[in-house]
Amino acid sequence: MMEQFPQRSRQELPPCPRSHDCLRFFDELEDADMAAQENKETVLLAQLRTHVPTCPTCSTLLAAERRLRAWQRQSLQALLAEGAERVPTMATAIITVLRQEQIQHIVATPPSPEGASQEVSLRHDTQPRRFIAPRVGRVLGQLAALAAAVFLLASTIEAFQLLQARSEQQMAFQIARPTSAFTMPLTNAWSAVLLSYVQSGHLHIVNDEPLTGKNIELASSMYPHDTVIEGISHAGDAILYSVYNGKETSYWLRSTSMLFSLYQVAGRGSQAIWSTDDHYVFIGTGHGVEMLDIWSGTPQLILTQLTSPTLVFAYANYLYYLDGQRGMPGKLQRISISNGVIQTVTPCASSQPFWLSPTGTGIYYQCVGQTALYAVNVDGSQAHLVRANGGQVIGYTANNALLTLQHVGSVNQIVQLGSAQALDHVLLKQLAPGMLLTAAQVGVAPYGNALVATNVATDGTTMLWYANLATGQQRQFVFAQGVTTLQQNGWDRLYVPGS
Repeated sequence: MMEQFPQRSRQELPPCPRSHDCLRFFDELEDADMAAQENKETVLLAQLRTHVPTCPTCSTLLAAERRLRAWQRQSLQALLAEGAERVPTMATAIITVLRQEQIQHIVATPPSPEGASQEVSLRHDTQPRRFIAPRVGRVLGQLAALAAAVFLLASTIEAFQLLQARSEQQMAFQIARPTSAFTMPLTNAWSAVLLSYVQSGHLHIVNDEPLTGKNIELASSMYPHDTVIEGISHAGDAILYSVYNGKETSYWLRSTSMLFSLYQVAGRGSQAIWSTDDHYVFIGTGHGVEMLDIWSGTPQLILTQLTSPTLVFAYANYLYYLDGQRGMPGKLQRISISNGVIQTVTPCASSQPFWLSPTGTGIYYQCVGQTALYAVNVDGSQAHLVRANGGQVIGYTANNALLTLQHVGSVNQIVQLGSAQALDHVLLKQLAPGMLLTAAQVGVAPYGNALVATNVATDGTTMLWYANLATGQQRQFVFAQGVTTLQQNGWDRLYVPGS
């Protein structure tokens, strides 16, 4: 049975940075006798064993993983039992045919060409039987082995046919076979940046490590203007993007081991967003919101009152979306996944991006046509002014302070906002000299220790800046030539070979 959407208590669990490692070491955490895969993970495993009992998020995720594996075992047992009911009929027919072939072989054996006296002698002499018996045993053994092989093959075919039929019945959407697969481990640090650029008519999605200059292509698209990077998972271990080919939109997921089509919808699809725990992906459609379970591969249509919504993000048991028309600014709304109740969050029309505070209690935004920075509680209460001209939010520091991009004339500055304007601190006095950057061109690493900025010159030369926000040091790189667009899409933990 497909697990229903979790109760509110589960959805309101706070995000935990160790949840991915807890799932990665699920077997080791369940069995204390199992060792870590590598010696360097022993300390981490010991920390996780101490961490899980005290963390409601990780405890809930591990409990869900146990239920999922139990369901998989039960499904496999049921599948084998169902297959066993069909296979015996085939096995009986095979054995019957083999027996008939043995009888026909005995009847069709021609008599000995020698005389009758020799035939009588053979009948009374037991010695020749000692030579014939092993040969008959070998033939019967070969036939038995053949029958076993046919039986096993038939069982396998039956099982796979049943599995395919059952999968087709359960899947209301199409999950394509992986188009490519490779093992790409995770790093403990958020050291890589997800970049996308257009070159020679194709869009390339690469993972780049600014400090080493190494990168690896994760995916590509022959529809550069209709490919959208939907987002990186909260754990930094997967990316989601969509491709519209003129007829339908395919949502692709690149994980650490494979690239596969997660979902298809006719026409141009809407935004897709991750759930807080990366367990689900929400996609706005013309008939409601599809909630896709990443772990089990099952879909569920929810919130049918929302048609083609502009989804912004998900948090706890709510989906946040704009009430404006497609591509147009609007007020930020939130809808309860449990009961469908809608609340208005921002009092003015706004456009993305919105920034959810690290504590999950507030949202930062700007009204259309204004430079003022506002904040509001996640339920829409207590909207207030943060700065009259605070710039655009680009991230947070390790202690949850806001980082903003501000323009002083034609100079880009990175400013850490304090509790009052007098306590604001300029971290970078001049980022990417000679050009004026937008917030979309700047990506801050989690915990605010570094950032990257991108730009494409008129001659197609792409520039990449890396800045250490703790020391203020910057480095400039030439990323590629002959590129028409270059976009940074955030930081991740996917390993870059050679780094």
